[in-house]
Amino acid sequence: MKPKMELVMKKIPVLVLVLGIFVLGIGAVSAQPAEAEEQIVINSADWIDVYSATCYANLNGQDSKFVTSTAQGKVLSSVLDRSKPVHLFQSSKEPILAGYKSYLESEGFTVSAVTTSDSGKKLNIELAELIDTTKFIILDDSYGYNALSVGAYSIASKSYVLFADSDNIDVVYDFLRGRAPEIIIYGHVDRAVREKLREFNPEIIDHGDRFEDNLAIVDKFVQLKPSTQVVLTNGEFIEEEIMSGREPVIFIGRDIVPEEVVEYVKGSDFKSGVVIGNELIGSATRLKDRTNISVFIKFGLGRATEGGFALPEPLDMFYLPRYELSLDIVSGNYNTKTKIVEIIYQNLGETGAFAKATNISIFATNETIATGVGDYFWH
Repeated sequence: MKPKMELVMKKIPVLVLVLGIFVLGIGAVSAQPAEAEEQIVINSADWIDVYSATCYANLNGQDSKFVTSTAQGKVLSSVLDRSKPVHLFQSSKEPILAGYKSYLESEGFTVSAVTTSDSGKKLNIELAELIDTTKFIILDDSYGYNALSVGAYSIASKSYVLFADSDNIDVVYDFLRGRAPEIIIYGHVDRAVREKLREFNPEIIDHGDRFEDNLAIVDKFVQLKPSTQVVLTNGEFIEEEIMSGREPVIFIGRDIVPEEVVEYVKGSDFKSGVVIGNELIGSATRLKDRTNISVFIKFGLGRATEGGFALPEPLDMFYLPRYELSLDIVSGNYNTKTKIVEIIYQNLGETGAFAKATNISIFATNETIATGVGDYFWH
């Protein structure tokens, strides 16, 4: 049986480009969860608001959309289901569109509820109280890509994602205490978080490498829900397909596909991959060439109009904050026995960083005297 494409259509036809075949077409209709009474709309510039409310909606089987800009926020009125009332989630400090409730009502929608968020982490806990689950994935919001890595598994396993660090771990602990929770601590977290949650005997996934961590959660997904199709992304933005929980999500880089990812796909049952956005076409092509999986690009939305279909618009993507990588050289030594130069770098940014050094040149009196390729490092 051929693997089926599962791209959401409904009122938003999804345009896909098939790599290697170069055929432009319209994605197939996928099965949708049972209709809920409300649909959720998120109006916030805080990515944790967007992520938490999207998880909440998916775990409850509700449709959800998020606002990314003023223009896109107004276009949403042509996409939302007019037969369902809107539950509006919006930031009290950072709404993308002011007066959005009034705007939706002026467009004929019934806004049945408004949930106001003072901060993403506060809303994250408040929504956890409303989810009927004892399964939780704990991670640090400093590493936003980790949230994208576990998103699909959290929906498939009926787990809720909680953000915890040294500032709010007491709040998270008080919430978990008495619930007999099943916990996964994913990626790097503050030592205080691990120590506080130790009594719950959590499973820990932290290999010091975001690609290895990602493959570990993909393993758990396919054990729970075997799949022949995978979503490919780089963990930089929230998008409906990434968060749906229909397929596992594998990370590829913008310019490279890590060797461990190539080998994992080769040894898997995956027959096709859906790349979200067109920025990763190069990496996806390299993955296709080395693994022979079919690769599709989900690159735009065709909004329905009275005269047919308009030109494709960009996907609704909510980009996560970019964290500063600031490298400084701490020391440099030359080993006369091994004839190897060792250079130690320090990351002055606020978050850990994974990097791959490419060509490194050594200069003396403005002349290049040696060139080499550095190894991977994690700081």
